[in-house]
Amino acid sequence: MCKIKTKGVIKIRGYSNYRGRNSFRSRFLFVLIIIFAAAAVIFAGNRLLFSSDGGLLAKLFDQQEEQTDPPALIIVPSTESSSETVPSSEATTLPEEPIEGSAYLRSIYLPDATNSEALETALELAANGSINAVVIDMKHDDGTLAYISETDFAVTAGVNPEDDESVRSSIASLKDAGLHLIARVSAFKDNIVPRKIQYSSVHVRSGVIWLDYNYHTWLDPYSQSACEYISSVSAELCELGFDEILLDHVQFPTVGKTNLLYYEDEATISREEAISSFLDMAGRSVVDAGGTLSVMLDGDIVYSDIDGSGQELSTLANLSNRLYFTRPENDASTDEPFIPALEAAEISDAVVAVTLDGSETADEISELIDSLESVPTGNTFSELESISGWLLLGSGLYDIE
Repeated sequence: MCKIKTKGVIKIRGYSNYRGRNSFRSRFLFVLIIIFAAAAVIFAGNRLLFSSDGGLLAKLFDQQEEQTDPPALIIVPSTESSSETVPSSEATTLPEEPIEGSAYLRSIYLPDATNSEALETALELAANGSINAVVIDMKHDDGTLAYISETDFAVTAGVNPEDDESVRSSIASLKDAGLHLIARVSAFKDNIVPRKIQYSSVHVRSGVIWLDYNYHTWLDPYSQSACEYISSVSAELCELGFDEILLDHVQFPTVGKTNLLYYEDEATISREEAISSFLDMAGRSVVDAGGTLSVMLDGDIVYSDIDGSGQELSTLANLSNRLYFTRPENDASTDEPFIPALEAAEISDAVVAVTLDGSETADEISELIDSLESVPTGNTFSELESISGWLLLGSGLYDIE
């Protein structure tokens, strides 16, 4: 609830000695205006959007016109606060042994398992032996879920679909085809839950929500509640029939005016420790539910000097079943972007994710797959035991024969 404090005494200049009816009526109307203004702010609550200098921009859920300049926006915070944070680094423990690996992965990405064309393609590729796994988007970047979750956050934020019978049917069909099912979960990148449950969001020093350049909100990796939400969703997906959970955006935000971000617990717990603690929690939840946990790494972070993400390769490798690496788009000839990173972190295997733009022919995709499966024989992989699989992303996957 917003509180308005006034300082000093309001003085009305004029003929102070006059005590007539007009003076009284003016003051009475002035008081009424102040009362109505205060009530408007109070009832507006968290639905107002302000700039960093305090100027009112728009109502939070009203449609906004597209802006070309990077935003510097903040949102009036919820009055509900949370003292919960991730456990301290002393409480963070790594599993005694790495999570067991599995067979060589040949997989394609299905952003929507209910799409009949995508489902038919996946089943055909499974039948002719081209693939043995599918990655299905189950928690999207915007925060919406592809299934109905029973978690409090999902119900409160309204991210569940109206029904999930279709997606459950698709999962069953893919499972019956003998495919290894992998659920992609956008972890901390979420544009709905942080707005509806604001104490779970990353914020600026004043406590208001921080937005990146795309007006996108993020869950706070230091928030115990946020970490528990993602862990619970991951466990539910295992119970739904998935064999593996692929967590994407397991990081602190790095795009936008990150200098405005404020993490109270960073003084005692590093960002790397916070991410490690979260993965420890999520990994145990997933394993208890009968699945395995993997992490998708953004090449822009892994292969550059971007700081502040909280991602540390060796730690991520120890706390996950697999690491997925993105390669340069439409470039199957070079392995250099990810080889140094793998070797530096002493990671012996990885799943290589390649994005297709739809222009590739079936023969070109076949050649790409052959090159991916033969990379252990290349000189640049002399220090690596193997690449544990490949994942094809993008619309081009429908051209595979």
